[in-house]
Amino acid sequence: MTAGCLILEEHSPFPGDGSGAEWVPEWGEGLVLRRGESDFDTRMLFRWENHGRGFGYYTNYIVGACRVPAPSSGEYPVVVLPKIRDLDFFSIVSACAFGHSADTLDGILEIDFDAEPIEAPQARSLLTTVIAALYLTLMERLLAVGLKKDYIDIEENRRSVKGRVRWFRNLTVNTLRGHDERVVCRYGEYTVDTPWNRILKKALAACGDILHACPSGCRSRLQARVAGAISRMEGVDETRADLRSVRTVSRTGTVFRHYAAALKTARCILRFRDFALASDNASVSAVPPFWIDMPLLFERYARGLLEHSFPGQIIYQFRGLTGYPDFLSMKETLILDTKYIPALEGENIDAGIVRQLAGYSRDNRIRRVLGVDDPDATIACVLIYPEPVSAAVFNSTRSCPFGSASLREAMIPYGNYQHFYRIPLRLPLLP
Repeated sequence: MTAGCLILEEHSPFPGDGSGAEWVPEWGEGLVLRRGESDFDTRMLFRWENHGRGFGYYTNYIVGACRVPAPSSGEYPVVVLPKIRDLDFFSIVSACAFGHSADTLDGILEIDFDAEPIEAPQARSLLTTVIAALYLTLMERLLAVGLKKDYIDIEENRRSVKGRVRWFRNLTVNTLRGHDERVVCRYGEYTVDTPWNRILKKALAACGDILHACPSGCRSRLQARVAGAISRMEGVDETRADLRSVRTVSRTGTVFRHYAAALKTARCILRFRDFALASDNASVSAVPPFWIDMPLLFERYARGLLEHSFPGQIIYQFRGLTGYPDFLSMKETLILDTKYIPALEGENIDAGIVRQLAGYSRDNRIRRVLGVDDPDATIACVLIYPEPVSAAVFNSTRSCPFGSASLREAMIPYGNYQHFYRIPLRLPLLP
C-alpha cells in the first residue's frame, strides 16, 4: 500500500511540476484506461495534446485513483479529482434514472479490486458515494416495479407429503431413526426469496456498512434510502445469499430489465465492502484503483433530465452519417450535445466543437429524422454544459431543470456564431 500520492484536478497539466511538457516514452500518447474502437471511445487518464499553452501531458475529464509508470522505473499513485469541488454525486446519479435510462448507468465506473490499493481519503469518499448512489438508483428503479418472483426448490422434513418424496433421504433421516410420522419432500415454491434477490438485499446491507466514508452532506440521505429499500424487501432472506450460485438472472424481459445491471453492481458493492473490511486494508483511506467517466456521467445526467422534462420528444444518439449527436429534439427541431466543460458561457468556443455540430446540422440522415426537407433551412445547434449551483437553488428548480418549459426559451445565443446556442444545466453542490 502506498502512503502518498500525486493529487491533481481534471484537465490540468500532468504531473503538475512542469516536466509534463517533455515527451516520456513510458507514457507515449498517454495512460490508456480503456481502449475503444475509435479515439473518441478511448478513455485516458492523461494524454499528450495542445491546450493552447503548447504541447504537453494533460489530465482528461476522468477522475479516480490509478497507478502511473514512472519515467525511470516502478510506478506511483495518482488521484484526479473533479474540477468542480463538492459535487453532490448522489443527486446527479439519481437524476440519471429519470425517464427510462437507468439501465444505461453501466460504463460510468470501473474498479480494479485485484490491483494494489492506494491510500487516498479524497478518492475513497468519492468512490463510496458514487458506487452507493449507482446501486441505490438501480435498486429504487427495480423496486418501483416490484421484485421478480420465481420458483425455487425447497427440501423440507414435513408431517404431510408435498411435491415429491425424497425416498433415500427420508430413509436416512426419518425411517432408520423411527420417525415414521415425518417425510422428506422437495417441492417448488413461487416466491420473491430467490437467489438473486438475496444477493441484492445483502448488497443493500453492505451498502449501509460503507456509508461512513461518504461526505456528511449526503450521508444521511443515502442511509435513509438504504433503509427504505431494505424495508421493501421483506420476505427475502439475505443470510442465505450465495454469490457462487448465481451468475445471471434468467427471463428478465422489459419489466425487470434493471436486474442484470443491479446484480453486477451488487457484486461490486460486496467486493468493495469486503475490501474495506480486509485486515491488510484496515486504513480508512485505502481505495482500490478506479476511474469515473465524468463526460459520460454528465451525458447520462442530461439524458435523464431531458427524458423526464420532455417525454417522447428526445432521440438519444441517433446514428447519422457524420456521427452520433447526443440528443435530437423532435418537437423543437434541435441538435443538442453535452460537453462536460464548466466554462462554456463565453462568446468563443473551441473550433472543433463548432465543426462537430455543424456537421450534424448538414447531415441529411439527421435532417430527415428531424423532418427538415428544405435544403436551405438551418437547424439550431445547442451545447449543454454544467453550471454548479447550491443545493437550495437546485432543489428549488428540480421540477424545471432547464429553467423553462421549452428548450428554445432556455437557449442562450453565442454572439460569434450563427445558429449556435448554449444551455447551462445545473449541477448540485453538497449543502
